[in-house]
Amino acid sequence: MPKKRTYIGIDPATKTGFALPGNSGFWDLKVKTEAKSLGRKAEPRHCRPGKLFVHLDELRASLGKPEDLDIVLVCEGAAAFTRGKAAVRLSHELRGAVQTWCWVNDVTYVEIEPQDLKKFASGKGNTPKEVMVEIARSKYKPDCANDDEADALHLLAWAQEHYQL
Repeated sequence: MPKKRTYIGIDPATKTGFALPGNSGFWDLKVKTEAKSLGRKAEPRHCRPGKLFVHLDELRASLGKPEDLDIVLVCEGAAAFTRGKAAVRLSHELRGAVQTWCWVNDVTYVEIEPQDLKKFASGKGNTPKEVMVEIARSKYKPDCANDDEADALHLLAWAQEHYQL
């Protein structure tokens, strides 16, 4: 019996957008600070890739038996990422976690640069985030929460329309 092809769109960031057919949203990977009143110790900055890995495991588990699935994960790239040093480091760490998760789970990894994603979604490579959210709301999900979820929805749509193995 052939495996069922399933696409996942991921926009990795502190708020990581995810989308798969019938389900989308975002995960907040913010590092928790110490809260003595709650008995909580501070998390190390490097915990975010691990949190992302756990979320991806949970998402994959929601899809069914691994042996029945052929998963293609499409991730937003960061070649033109020009924020501060800490943001660039986080970007690389999270993409590395996604790539490692794909390798461990025998998932095909595809990366799309932000300008190419914007051109796919809007026809222009320099579309503002707010417009990308409005396009996602009009095409895919009226209650799209933010630009992270919007990008994940656009990644999913790109994969469904264009990706062939």
